[in-house]
Amino acid sequence: MKTRNIIKVSGLLALISIGWTPISSGQSKLPDPDGKSADLSKPVQVFILMGQSNMLGFGKIKGGESSLEQAVKEKGLYPYLIDETGNWTERKDVRNVRVMGSGGPGQTRVFNNEWMTIKGNIGPEMGIGHHVGHALEAPVMILKSCIGNRGLGWDLLPPGSESFEHTDAKGVTWVHPGYKGSPERWKKGSEPKKIGWYAGLQYDGDVARAKEVLADLNTYYPDARGYEVAGFFWWQGDRDSRNEALSSRYEKNLVQLIKQLRKDFKAPNAKFVTASLGQTKKGAVDGGGKILDAMLAVDGDSGKYPEFKGNVSTVYAHPLSKGSDSGSHYGGNAETYMNIGDAMGEAMVGLLKNRSTVVASDAPKSTKRAQAPEKAKNVPAVSLIEIDEPGFESDGSWKFGQTGMGVNGFFGASHANYINAGLIDPLPNRGVFFAYNNGPRHDLYQVLPTALGADTIYTLKVVAIHPSFVGSFPGGELRLGYVPETDDGTGGDGVANDSYGEFLLKPSAVNNPTPVNGDEVDDGFQAWAWTFTTGANPAGLGQKLRVEILGGGGVQSLFDNVQLEVAVAKMDQRK
Repeated sequence: MKTRNIIKVSGLLALISIGWTPISSGQSKLPDPDGKSADLSKPVQVFILMGQSNMLGFGKIKGGESSLEQAVKEKGLYPYLIDETGNWTERKDVRNVRVMGSGGPGQTRVFNNEWMTIKGNIGPEMGIGHHVGHALEAPVMILKSCIGNRGLGWDLLPPGSESFEHTDAKGVTWVHPGYKGSPERWKKGSEPKKIGWYAGLQYDGDVARAKEVLADLNTYYPDARGYEVAGFFWWQGDRDSRNEALSSRYEKNLVQLIKQLRKDFKAPNAKFVTASLGQTKKGAVDGGGKILDAMLAVDGDSGKYPEFKGNVSTVYAHPLSKGSDSGSHYGGNAETYMNIGDAMGEAMVGLLKNRSTVVASDAPKSTKRAQAPEKAKNVPAVSLIEIDEPGFESDGSWKFGQTGMGVNGFFGASHANYINAGLIDPLPNRGVFFAYNNGPRHDLYQVLPTALGADTIYTLKVVAIHPSFVGSFPGGELRLGYVPETDDGTGGDGVANDSYGEFLLKPSAVNNPTPVNGDEVDDGFQAWAWTFTTGANPAGLGQKLRVEILGGGGVQSLFDNVQLEVAVAKMDQRK
Protein backbone atom coordinates (compact mmCIF):
# COMPACT_ATOMS: atom_id res chain seq x y z
CA MET A 1 0.00 0.00 0.00
CA LYS A 2 1.21 3.46 -0.83
CA THR A 3 1.62 5.95 1.98
CA ARG A 4 1.19 9.68 2.10
CA ASN A 5 1.90 12.42 4.56
CA ILE A 6 -0.75 13.29 7.09
CA ILE A 7 -0.79 15.71 9.97
CA LYS A 8 0.26 14.17 13.24
CA VAL A 9 -2.42 14.54 15.91
CA SER A 10 -2.84 13.10 19.36
CA GLY A 11 -5.36 10.28 19.70
CA LEU A 12 -8.59 10.72 21.59
CA LEU A 13 -9.39 7.90 23.95
CA ALA A 14 -12.83 6.39 24.36
CA LEU A 15 -13.79 4.26 27.30
CA ILE A 16 -15.69 1.14 26.45
CA SER A 17 -17.67 -0.96 28.90
CA ILE A 18 -17.65 -0.94 32.65
CA GLY A 19 -14.00 -1.94 32.70
CA TRP A 20 -12.98 1.41 31.18
CA THR A 21 -10.87 -0.18 28.49
CA PRO A 22 -9.16 2.47 26.34
CA ILE A 23 -9.97 2.34 22.69
CA SER A 24 -8.62 4.67 20.03
CA SER A 25 -10.69 6.94 17.90
CA GLY A 26 -10.02 8.99 14.80
CA GLN A 27 -6.65 7.36 14.20
CA SER A 28 -7.69 3.73 13.92
CA LYS A 29 -5.12 1.79 11.96
CA LEU A 30 -7.38 0.91 9.09
CA PRO A 31 -6.13 0.71 5.53
CA ASP A 32 -7.74 2.19 2.49
CA PRO A 33 -10.40 -0.16 1.08
CA ASP A 34 -8.75 -2.40 -1.49
CA GLY A 35 -11.64 -2.09 -3.95
CA LYS A 36 -12.22 -5.83 -3.97
CA SER A 37 -15.54 -7.57 -3.54
CA ALA A 38 -16.18 -9.84 -0.58
CA ASP A 39 -16.36 -13.61 -0.78
CA LEU A 40 -19.92 -14.02 -2.04
CA SER A 41 -19.93 -17.74 -1.27
CA LYS A 42 -20.43 -16.67 2.35
CA PRO A 43 -23.71 -15.31 3.69
CA VAL A 44 -23.96 -11.55 4.05
CA GLN A 45 -23.22 -10.43 7.59
CA VAL A 46 -25.98 -7.96 8.41
CA PHE A 47 -25.57 -5.31 11.09
CA ILE A 48 -28.78 -3.48 11.98
CA LEU A 49 -28.51 0.11 13.23
CA MET A 50 -31.40 1.54 15.26
CA GLY A 51 -32.10 4.51 17.52
CA GLN A 52 -33.22 8.06 16.90
CA SER A 53 -31.92 11.16 15.09
CA ASN A 54 -28.23 10.93 15.93
CA MET A 55 -28.12 7.35 14.69
CA LEU A 56 -29.89 8.71 11.62
CA GLY A 57 -26.93 11.05 11.14
CA PHE A 58 -26.32 14.79 11.15
CA GLY A 59 -22.55 14.97 10.69
CA LYS A 60 -21.86 17.52 7.96
CA ILE A 61 -19.54 16.73 5.06
CA LYS A 62 -18.81 20.23 3.78
CA GLY A 63 -18.83 23.62 5.41
CA GLY A 64 -15.39 24.29 6.85
CA GLU A 65 -15.15 24.15 10.65
CA SER A 66 -16.22 20.80 12.18
CA SER A 67 -16.95 19.30 8.76
CA LEU A 68 -15.72 15.91 7.60
CA GLU A 69 -13.70 17.54 4.84
CA GLN A 70 -11.80 19.58 7.42
CA ALA A 71 -11.25 16.57 9.70
CA VAL A 72 -9.90 14.38 6.91
CA LYS A 73 -8.19 16.73 4.48
CA GLU A 74 -6.84 19.33 6.92
CA LYS A 75 -6.39 17.46 10.19
CA GLY A 76 -5.44 14.11 8.71
CA LEU A 77 -8.08 12.18 10.66
CA TYR A 78 -9.77 9.01 9.38
CA PRO A 79 -7.31 8.59 6.47
CA TYR A 80 -9.09 5.48 5.19
CA LEU A 81 -11.92 7.73 3.97
CA ILE A 82 -9.89 9.29 1.11
CA ASP A 83 -7.68 7.80 -1.57
CA GLU A 84 -4.35 9.02 -2.95
CA THR A 85 -6.06 11.59 -5.14
CA GLY A 86 -8.11 13.05 -2.29
CA ASN A 87 -11.41 11.50 -3.40
CA TRP A 88 -13.71 9.64 -1.03
CA THR A 89 -12.98 5.93 -0.94
CA GLU A 90 -15.60 3.28 -1.66
CA ARG A 91 -15.89 -0.16 -0.08
CA LYS A 92 -16.94 -2.87 -2.52
CA ASP A 93 -17.43 -5.34 0.34
CA VAL A 94 -19.86 -3.27 2.45
CA ARG A 95 -23.34 -2.19 1.40
CA ASN A 96 -24.76 0.90 3.05
CA VAL A 97 -28.54 0.68 3.23
CA ARG A 98 -30.88 3.10 5.02
CA VAL A 99 -34.65 2.95 5.19
CA MET A 100 -36.98 5.15 7.17
CA GLY A 101 -40.65 5.55 7.91
CA SER A 102 -42.80 7.08 10.63
CA GLY A 103 -44.83 4.71 12.75
CA GLY A 104 -45.71 1.13 11.97
CA PRO A 105 -44.96 -1.14 8.99
CA GLY A 106 -45.18 0.31 5.52
CA GLN A 107 -44.44 3.87 4.41
CA THR A 108 -40.90 2.72 3.69
CA ARG A 109 -38.55 5.22 2.06
CA VAL A 110 -35.15 4.07 0.83
CA PHE A 111 -32.47 6.71 1.33
CA ASN A 112 -29.32 4.68 0.75
CA ASN A 113 -28.56 1.57 -1.23
CA GLU A 114 -24.98 1.67 -2.43
CA TRP A 115 -21.43 0.60 -1.65
CA MET A 116 -20.17 2.39 1.41
CA THR A 117 -18.83 5.83 0.59
CA ILE A 118 -19.35 9.39 1.76
CA LYS A 119 -22.72 10.66 0.61
CA GLY A 120 -24.82 13.34 2.28
CA ASN A 121 -24.69 13.75 6.05
CA ILE A 122 -23.11 10.97 8.06
CA GLY A 123 -23.91 9.07 11.22
CA PRO A 124 -21.85 6.44 13.02
CA GLU A 125 -22.30 4.00 10.13
CA MET A 126 -19.06 5.12 8.46
CA GLY A 127 -16.82 4.14 11.33
CA ILE A 128 -18.88 1.02 11.95
CA GLY A 129 -18.87 -0.09 8.32
CA HIS A 130 -15.13 0.33 7.81
CA HIS A 131 -14.27 -1.61 10.96
CA VAL A 132 -16.53 -4.61 10.42
CA GLY A 133 -15.85 -4.56 6.68
CA HIS A 134 -12.12 -4.79 7.34
CA ALA A 135 -12.53 -7.50 9.97
CA LEU A 136 -14.76 -9.85 7.99
CA GLU A 137 -14.03 -11.84 4.86
CA ALA A 138 -17.76 -12.28 4.30
CA PRO A 139 -19.84 -9.58 2.61
CA VAL A 140 -21.24 -6.97 5.01
CA MET A 141 -24.43 -4.95 5.01
CA ILE A 142 -24.93 -1.94 7.24
CA LEU A 143 -28.72 -1.72 7.50
CA LYS A 144 -30.06 1.38 9.21
CA SER A 145 -33.76 1.58 10.09
CA CYS A 146 -34.68 4.49 12.35
CA ILE A 147 -36.18 7.97 12.57
CA GLY A 148 -35.70 10.96 14.87
CA ASN A 149 -37.45 11.98 18.09
CA ARG A 150 -38.42 8.53 19.33
CA GLY A 151 -38.21 7.21 22.91
CA LEU A 152 -37.34 3.69 23.98
CA GLY A 153 -39.95 3.90 26.71
CA TRP A 154 -42.75 4.82 24.30
CA ASP A 155 -42.34 4.77 20.51
CA LEU A 156 -39.62 2.09 20.47
CA LEU A 157 -40.91 0.00 23.37
CA PRO A 158 -40.24 -3.64 22.43
CA PRO A 159 -42.83 -6.43 22.60
CA GLY A 160 -43.01 -8.11 25.98
CA SER A 161 -42.61 -4.83 27.88
CA GLU A 162 -45.03 -4.38 30.77
CA SER A 163 -46.83 -1.30 32.03
CA PHE A 164 -45.54 0.48 35.12
CA GLU A 165 -46.43 3.30 37.49
CA HIS A 166 -44.38 6.37 38.28
CA THR A 167 -45.01 9.12 40.80
CA ASP A 168 -43.77 12.52 39.66
CA ALA A 169 -42.26 15.36 41.70
CA LYS A 170 -45.74 16.73 42.42
CA GLY A 171 -46.87 13.45 43.95
CA VAL A 172 -49.09 12.48 41.03
CA THR A 173 -48.96 8.81 40.07
CA TRP A 174 -49.07 8.05 36.37
CA VAL A 175 -49.60 4.76 34.58
CA HIS A 176 -47.31 4.14 31.61
CA PRO A 177 -48.42 1.52 29.11
CA GLY A 178 -46.79 -1.73 28.18
CA TYR A 179 -46.28 -2.78 24.59
CA LYS A 180 -49.23 -1.75 22.36
CA GLY A 181 -50.79 0.28 25.15
CA SER A 182 -52.16 3.80 24.56
CA PRO A 183 -51.95 6.72 25.35
CA GLU A 184 -48.40 7.48 26.45
CA ARG A 185 -49.51 7.86 30.06
CA TRP A 186 -52.61 8.51 32.18
CA LYS A 187 -53.35 9.33 35.80
CA LYS A 188 -53.76 6.31 38.00
CA GLY A 189 -57.43 5.67 38.62
CA SER A 190 -58.57 7.38 35.42
CA GLU A 191 -59.71 5.68 32.23
CA PRO A 192 -57.07 5.73 29.49
CA LYS A 193 -58.19 7.27 26.21
CA LYS A 194 -56.43 5.72 23.24
CA ILE A 195 -54.77 7.90 20.65
CA GLY A 196 -53.63 7.11 17.12
CA TRP A 197 -50.30 5.78 18.35
CA TYR A 198 -49.31 2.97 20.69
CA ALA A 199 -46.29 1.96 22.73
CA GLY A 200 -43.90 0.20 20.39
CA LEU A 201 -45.43 1.37 17.11
CA GLN A 202 -42.10 2.74 15.86
CA TYR A 203 -40.33 -0.42 17.00
CA ASP A 204 -42.74 -2.51 14.95
CA GLY A 205 -42.22 -0.26 11.93
CA ASP A 206 -38.43 -0.09 12.14
CA VAL A 207 -38.18 -3.87 12.49
CA ALA A 208 -40.62 -4.46 9.63
CA ARG A 209 -38.74 -2.09 7.32
CA ALA A 210 -35.44 -3.82 8.05
CA LYS A 211 -37.09 -7.16 7.30
CA GLU A 212 -38.38 -5.77 3.98
CA VAL A 213 -34.79 -5.18 2.94
CA LEU A 214 -33.70 -8.66 4.00
CA ALA A 215 -36.64 -10.26 2.20
CA ASP A 216 -35.44 -8.64 -1.02
CA LEU A 217 -31.76 -9.25 -0.35
CA ASN A 218 -30.42 -9.18 -3.91
CA THR A 219 -31.86 -5.74 -4.52
CA TYR A 220 -29.71 -4.43 -1.70
CA TYR A 221 -26.72 -6.75 -1.98
CA PRO A 222 -26.34 -7.95 -5.58
CA ASP A 223 -25.51 -11.64 -6.02
CA ALA A 224 -25.79 -12.36 -2.29
CA ARG A 225 -26.33 -15.97 -1.25
CA GLY A 226 -28.27 -15.65 1.97
CA TYR A 227 -27.61 -13.58 5.05
CA GLU A 228 -27.08 -13.74 8.80
CA VAL A 229 -27.95 -11.01 11.26
CA ALA A 230 -24.58 -10.76 13.01
CA GLY A 231 -25.11 -7.74 15.24
CA PHE A 232 -27.12 -4.72 16.33
CA PHE A 233 -26.02 -1.14 17.00
CA TRP A 234 -28.08 1.15 19.23
CA TRP A 235 -27.55 4.89 19.69
CA GLN A 236 -30.53 6.50 21.37
CA GLY A 237 -31.67 7.97 24.66
CA ASP A 238 -32.13 11.68 24.09
CA ARG A 239 -35.93 11.62 24.29
CA ASP A 240 -35.97 9.29 27.31
CA SER A 241 -33.40 11.43 29.12
CA ARG A 242 -35.89 14.31 29.18
CA ASN A 243 -38.58 12.26 30.93
CA GLU A 244 -38.08 11.20 34.54
CA ALA A 245 -40.31 8.15 34.23
CA LEU A 246 -38.76 6.88 30.99
CA SER A 247 -35.16 7.48 32.09
CA SER A 248 -35.80 5.56 35.33
CA ARG A 249 -37.13 2.64 33.25
CA TYR A 250 -34.39 2.70 30.64
CA GLU A 251 -32.32 -0.22 31.92
CA LYS A 252 -35.28 -2.58 32.03
CA ASN A 253 -36.40 -1.50 28.57
CA LEU A 254 -32.90 -1.84 27.13
CA VAL A 255 -32.58 -5.40 28.42
CA GLN A 256 -35.90 -6.28 26.81
CA LEU A 257 -34.86 -4.56 23.58
CA ILE A 258 -31.72 -6.67 23.26
CA LYS A 259 -33.62 -9.89 23.85
CA GLN A 260 -36.52 -8.97 21.57
CA LEU A 261 -34.38 -7.86 18.63
CA ARG A 262 -32.52 -11.16 18.73
CA LYS A 263 -35.84 -12.98 18.81
CA ASP A 264 -37.51 -10.95 16.05
CA PHE A 265 -34.59 -11.43 13.68
CA LYS A 266 -34.05 -15.06 14.73
CA ALA A 267 -30.48 -14.19 15.68
CA PRO A 268 -29.89 -15.40 19.25
CA ASN A 269 -26.11 -15.11 18.86
CA ALA A 270 -26.10 -11.61 17.36
CA LYS A 271 -23.86 -9.17 19.20
CA PHE A 272 -25.14 -5.86 20.54
CA VAL A 273 -23.30 -2.54 20.87
CA THR A 274 -24.78 0.61 22.33
CA ALA A 275 -23.31 4.07 22.77
CA SER A 276 -24.16 6.63 25.43
CA LEU A 277 -25.14 10.26 24.92
CA GLY A 278 -22.04 12.30 24.17
CA GLN A 279 -22.79 15.12 26.59
CA THR A 280 -23.28 12.89 29.65
CA LYS A 281 -20.37 12.32 32.02
CA LYS A 282 -20.12 9.31 34.27
CA GLY A 283 -21.56 10.20 37.66
CA ALA A 284 -24.30 12.47 36.31
CA VAL A 285 -27.55 12.15 38.25
CA ASP A 286 -29.97 13.64 35.73
CA GLY A 287 -31.95 11.78 33.09
CA GLY A 288 -28.88 11.46 30.90
CA GLY A 289 -26.99 9.97 33.83
CA LYS A 290 -29.69 7.35 34.28
CA ILE A 291 -29.41 6.47 30.59
CA LEU A 292 -25.62 6.12 30.90
CA ASP A 293 -25.91 4.01 34.06
CA ALA A 294 -28.41 1.75 32.31
CA MET A 295 -26.10 1.24 29.33
CA LEU A 296 -23.11 0.49 31.53
CA ALA A 297 -25.23 -1.98 33.51
CA VAL A 298 -26.14 -4.05 30.43
CA ASP A 299 -22.51 -4.17 29.26
CA GLY A 300 -21.41 -7.79 29.46
CA ASP A 301 -18.43 -6.92 31.64
CA SER A 302 -20.58 -5.38 34.40
CA GLY A 303 -21.62 -8.83 35.64
CA LYS A 304 -25.19 -7.72 36.27
CA TYR A 305 -26.54 -9.71 33.33
CA PRO A 306 -24.41 -12.85 32.93
CA GLU A 307 -26.22 -13.77 29.71
CA PHE A 308 -24.73 -10.63 28.10
CA LYS A 309 -21.12 -11.57 28.89
CA GLY A 310 -19.09 -11.41 25.71
CA ASN A 311 -22.00 -10.35 23.50
CA VAL A 312 -23.06 -6.87 24.70
CA SER A 313 -20.77 -3.84 24.88
CA THR A 314 -21.32 -0.20 25.78
CA VAL A 315 -19.28 2.65 24.35
CA TYR A 316 -18.86 5.56 26.78
CA ALA A 317 -19.20 8.38 24.30
CA HIS A 318 -18.42 11.49 26.34
CA PRO A 319 -14.62 11.49 25.72
CA LEU A 320 -15.36 11.15 21.99
CA SER A 321 -17.83 13.98 21.64
CA LYS A 322 -16.54 17.28 20.28
CA GLY A 323 -19.07 19.43 22.09
CA SER A 324 -22.73 20.42 22.03
CA ASP A 325 -25.25 17.71 22.88
CA SER A 326 -27.52 15.06 21.42
CA GLY A 327 -30.56 17.37 21.34
CA SER A 328 -28.77 19.72 18.96
CA HIS A 329 -27.17 16.87 17.02
CA TYR A 330 -23.73 17.76 18.37
CA GLY A 331 -23.73 20.86 16.20
CA GLY A 332 -23.32 18.65 13.14
CA ASN A 333 -19.69 18.00 14.11
CA ALA A 334 -18.51 15.20 11.87
CA GLU A 335 -15.74 14.17 14.25
CA THR A 336 -18.29 13.29 16.92
CA TYR A 337 -20.10 10.95 14.56
CA MET A 338 -16.89 9.44 13.22
CA ASN A 339 -15.33 9.00 16.67
CA ILE A 340 -18.37 7.27 18.08
CA GLY A 341 -18.81 5.15 14.94
CA ASP A 342 -15.15 4.13 15.13
CA ALA A 343 -15.53 3.11 18.76
CA MET A 344 -18.76 1.19 18.14
CA GLY A 345 -17.19 -0.63 15.19
CA GLU A 346 -14.13 -1.60 17.23
CA ALA A 347 -16.38 -2.78 20.04
CA MET A 348 -18.36 -4.98 17.65
CA VAL A 349 -15.20 -6.51 16.19
CA GLY A 350 -14.08 -7.31 19.73
CA LEU A 351 -17.37 -9.08 20.44
CA LEU A 352 -17.18 -10.99 17.18
CA LYS A 353 -13.77 -12.22 18.29
CA ASN A 354 -15.43 -13.43 21.51
CA ARG A 355 -13.93 -10.57 23.50
CA SER A 356 -16.02 -7.94 25.18
CA THR A 357 -13.45 -5.21 24.60
CA VAL A 358 -10.99 -4.12 21.97
CA VAL A 359 -7.66 -2.71 23.03
CA ALA A 360 -6.10 -0.40 20.46
CA SER A 361 -3.02 1.77 20.46
CA ASP A 362 -3.04 5.54 20.58
CA ALA A 363 -2.51 7.65 17.49
CA PRO A 364 0.14 6.56 14.98
CA LYS A 365 3.58 7.88 15.89
CA SER A 366 4.48 8.62 12.32
CA THR A 367 3.60 11.33 9.89
CA LYS A 368 2.85 8.65 7.33
CA ARG A 369 -0.24 6.57 7.04
CA ALA A 370 -0.12 3.70 9.49
CA GLN A 371 -0.08 0.25 7.99
CA ALA A 372 -3.03 -1.87 8.92
CA PRO A 373 -2.63 -4.89 11.13
CA GLU A 374 -3.26 -8.27 9.63
CA LYS A 375 -6.89 -8.93 8.74
CA ALA A 376 -8.93 -10.14 11.70
CA LYS A 377 -9.28 -13.87 11.79
CA ASN A 378 -12.10 -16.28 12.55
CA VAL A 379 -14.70 -13.56 12.77
CA PRO A 380 -17.47 -14.09 13.67
CA ALA A 381 -16.67 -16.99 15.98
CA VAL A 382 -20.16 -18.45 15.69
CA SER A 383 -23.29 -17.18 13.99
CA LEU A 384 -26.71 -18.70 13.49
CA ILE A 385 -28.10 -19.54 10.06
CA GLU A 386 -31.78 -18.76 9.90
CA ILE A 387 -34.15 -21.71 9.67
CA ASP A 388 -37.81 -21.10 9.00
CA GLU A 389 -39.83 -22.05 12.08
CA PRO A 390 -37.20 -24.00 14.05
CA GLY A 391 -39.86 -24.61 16.69
CA PHE A 392 -42.46 -25.81 14.14
CA GLU A 393 -45.02 -23.19 15.13
CA SER A 394 -46.53 -23.29 11.67
CA ASP A 395 -46.41 -25.21 8.42
CA GLY A 396 -43.72 -23.15 6.75
CA SER A 397 -40.76 -24.30 4.71
CA TRP A 398 -40.38 -27.82 6.08
CA LYS A 399 -41.15 -30.63 3.66
CA PHE A 400 -41.59 -34.37 4.02
CA GLY A 401 -39.12 -36.62 2.31
CA GLN A 402 -41.63 -39.47 2.21
CA THR A 403 -39.04 -42.19 2.72
CA GLY A 404 -41.36 -44.00 5.08
CA MET A 405 -45.04 -44.55 5.61
CA GLY A 406 -47.88 -42.92 7.46
CA VAL A 407 -46.58 -39.37 7.60
CA ASN A 408 -49.45 -37.32 8.98
CA GLY A 409 -48.10 -33.88 9.80
CA PHE A 410 -45.68 -31.70 11.68
CA PHE A 411 -47.66 -30.77 14.70
CA GLY A 412 -48.23 -32.95 17.70
CA ALA A 413 -49.21 -31.82 21.17
CA SER A 414 -47.54 -28.68 22.37
CA HIS A 415 -44.64 -28.63 24.80
CA ALA A 416 -46.93 -27.08 27.35
CA ASN A 417 -49.03 -30.23 27.57
CA TYR A 418 -46.00 -32.32 28.45
CA ILE A 419 -44.56 -29.70 30.75
CA ASN A 420 -47.79 -29.43 32.69
CA ALA A 421 -47.88 -33.20 33.04
CA GLY A 422 -44.42 -33.10 34.58
CA LEU A 423 -42.93 -35.20 31.82
CA ILE A 424 -40.25 -32.90 30.40
CA ASP A 425 -38.47 -29.76 31.42
CA PRO A 426 -39.44 -26.48 29.70
CA LEU A 427 -37.33 -25.10 26.88
CA PRO A 428 -36.88 -21.48 25.85
CA ASN A 429 -39.56 -22.06 23.21
CA ARG A 430 -42.12 -23.23 25.77
CA GLY A 431 -45.52 -23.92 24.32
CA VAL A 432 -44.48 -24.38 20.68
CA PHE A 433 -45.17 -27.52 18.73
CA PHE A 434 -42.74 -30.18 17.70
CA ALA A 435 -42.44 -32.30 14.58
CA TYR A 436 -43.75 -35.84 14.57
CA ASN A 437 -45.15 -38.61 12.42
CA ASN A 438 -47.10 -41.83 12.93
CA GLY A 439 -45.03 -44.02 10.70
CA PRO A 440 -41.88 -46.08 11.14
CA ARG A 441 -39.64 -43.29 9.86
CA HIS A 442 -39.68 -39.55 10.19
CA ASP A 443 -38.05 -37.53 7.46
CA LEU A 444 -38.21 -33.79 7.19
CA TYR A 445 -36.07 -31.37 5.23
CA GLN A 446 -35.78 -27.67 4.55
CA VAL A 447 -33.83 -25.82 1.86
CA LEU A 448 -32.06 -22.78 3.32
CA PRO A 449 -31.22 -19.50 1.57
CA THR A 450 -27.63 -19.78 2.84
CA ALA A 451 -24.94 -21.16 0.54
CA LEU A 452 -22.47 -23.90 1.44
CA GLY A 453 -19.11 -22.35 2.33
CA ALA A 454 -15.51 -23.54 2.16
CA ASP A 455 -13.41 -24.08 5.29
CA THR A 456 -16.50 -23.69 7.42
CA ILE A 457 -17.54 -25.35 10.67
CA TYR A 458 -21.21 -26.35 10.75
CA THR A 459 -22.94 -27.40 13.95
CA LEU A 460 -26.40 -28.93 13.67
CA LYS A 461 -28.60 -29.05 16.76
CA VAL A 462 -32.00 -30.56 17.50
CA VAL A 463 -34.08 -31.47 20.53
CA ALA A 464 -35.09 -35.14 20.62
CA ILE A 465 -38.19 -36.23 22.53
CA HIS A 466 -39.39 -39.78 23.13
CA PRO A 467 -43.18 -40.02 22.94
CA SER A 468 -43.46 -42.43 25.85
CA PHE A 469 -40.60 -40.85 27.83
CA VAL A 470 -39.28 -44.31 28.72
CA GLY A 471 -37.05 -46.85 27.07
CA SER A 472 -34.76 -46.40 24.12
CA PHE A 473 -35.24 -43.64 21.61
CA PRO A 474 -36.30 -45.17 18.27
CA GLY A 475 -33.47 -43.43 16.46
CA GLY A 476 -32.62 -40.16 14.88
CA GLU A 477 -30.34 -38.71 12.27
CA LEU A 478 -29.57 -35.05 11.63
CA ARG A 479 -27.66 -34.25 8.49
CA LEU A 480 -26.71 -31.52 6.06
CA GLY A 481 -26.93 -31.56 2.31
CA TYR A 482 -26.80 -29.15 -0.58
CA VAL A 483 -29.04 -28.39 -3.52
CA PRO A 484 -27.29 -28.64 -6.89
CA GLU A 485 -28.18 -26.08 -9.51
CA THR A 486 -28.92 -27.82 -12.79
CA ASP A 487 -30.57 -26.77 -16.01
CA ASP A 488 -33.29 -29.39 -15.75
CA GLY A 489 -34.12 -28.66 -12.11
CA THR A 490 -32.88 -32.04 -10.95
CA GLY A 491 -29.75 -33.45 -9.49
CA GLY A 492 -28.85 -34.99 -12.82
CA ASP A 493 -30.56 -38.29 -12.11
CA GLY A 494 -34.17 -37.22 -12.42
CA VAL A 495 -34.43 -36.45 -8.69
CA ALA A 496 -35.75 -33.00 -7.79
CA ASN A 497 -32.82 -30.83 -6.85
CA ASP A 498 -34.18 -30.14 -3.35
CA SER A 499 -35.01 -33.78 -2.63
CA TYR A 500 -34.45 -35.33 0.76
CA GLY A 501 -31.48 -37.66 1.10
CA GLU A 502 -29.59 -36.46 -1.96
CA PHE A 503 -26.17 -34.81 -2.06
CA LEU A 504 -25.43 -35.23 1.63
CA LEU A 505 -22.37 -33.87 3.34
CA LYS A 506 -20.32 -36.04 5.57
CA PRO A 507 -20.71 -36.85 8.39
CA SER A 508 -24.25 -37.58 9.47
CA ALA A 509 -24.99 -39.10 12.86
CA VAL A 510 -27.41 -41.71 14.16
CA ASN A 511 -28.28 -41.70 17.85
CA ASN A 512 -30.28 -44.18 19.90
CA PRO A 513 -30.03 -43.04 23.50
CA THR A 514 -32.76 -42.54 26.00
CA PRO A 515 -33.28 -38.79 25.74
CA VAL A 516 -32.25 -36.95 28.91
CA ASN A 517 -32.12 -33.32 29.82
CA GLY A 518 -29.07 -31.26 30.75
CA ASP A 519 -29.01 -32.61 34.28
CA GLU A 520 -28.93 -36.14 32.93
CA VAL A 521 -32.42 -36.78 34.18
CA ASP A 522 -34.19 -39.55 32.32
CA ASP A 523 -37.23 -37.54 31.31
CA GLY A 524 -37.44 -38.13 27.59
CA PHE A 525 -35.77 -34.91 26.50
CA GLN A 526 -32.34 -34.25 25.04
CA ALA A 527 -30.52 -31.67 22.92
CA TRP A 528 -28.31 -33.29 20.30
CA ALA A 529 -25.53 -31.59 18.34
CA TRP A 530 -23.11 -32.66 15.62
CA THR A 531 -20.24 -30.60 14.30
CA PHE A 532 -18.33 -31.07 11.06
CA THR A 533 -16.06 -29.03 8.82
CA THR A 534 -15.93 -28.47 5.08
CA GLY A 535 -12.64 -28.33 3.20
CA ALA A 536 -11.20 -25.77 0.82
CA ASN A 537 -13.31 -26.94 -2.11
CA PRO A 538 -16.20 -29.10 -0.93
CA ALA A 539 -18.71 -30.61 -3.31
CA GLY A 540 -21.64 -28.25 -3.58
CA LEU A 541 -19.60 -25.13 -2.80
CA GLY A 542 -21.81 -22.06 -3.22
CA GLN A 543 -25.02 -24.09 -3.50
CA LYS A 544 -27.97 -23.79 -1.16
CA LEU A 545 -27.83 -25.78 2.05
CA ARG A 546 -30.45 -28.35 3.04
CA VAL A 547 -31.10 -29.50 6.62
CA GLU A 548 -32.59 -32.96 7.14
CA ILE A 549 -34.10 -34.84 10.09
CA LEU A 550 -34.67 -38.55 10.00
CA GLY A 551 -36.41 -40.62 12.66
CA GLY A 552 -36.13 -44.38 13.03
CA GLY A 553 -37.69 -47.43 14.57
CA GLY A 554 -41.28 -48.57 14.62
CA VAL A 555 -42.73 -45.77 16.74
CA GLN A 556 -42.82 -42.03 16.57
CA SER A 557 -39.66 -39.96 16.62
CA LEU A 558 -40.26 -36.44 17.88
CA PHE A 559 -38.00 -33.42 17.28
CA ASP A 560 -37.99 -29.70 17.96
CA ASN A 561 -35.89 -26.51 17.82
CA VAL A 562 -33.58 -27.25 14.90
CA GLN A 563 -30.54 -24.93 14.71
CA LEU A 564 -27.60 -24.59 12.37
CA GLU A 565 -24.51 -22.67 13.52
CA VAL A 566 -21.64 -21.62 11.29
CA ALA A 567 -18.08 -20.54 12.05
CA VAL A 568 -14.89 -19.95 10.07
CA ALA A 569 -12.60 -22.98 10.12
CA LYS A 570 -9.34 -21.53 8.81
CA MET A 571 -7.56 -18.34 9.62
CA ASP A 572 -7.17 -15.86 6.85
CA GLN A 573 -3.64 -15.90 5.52
CA ARG A 574 -3.80 -12.70 3.52
CA LYS A 575 -1.75 -9.74 4.56
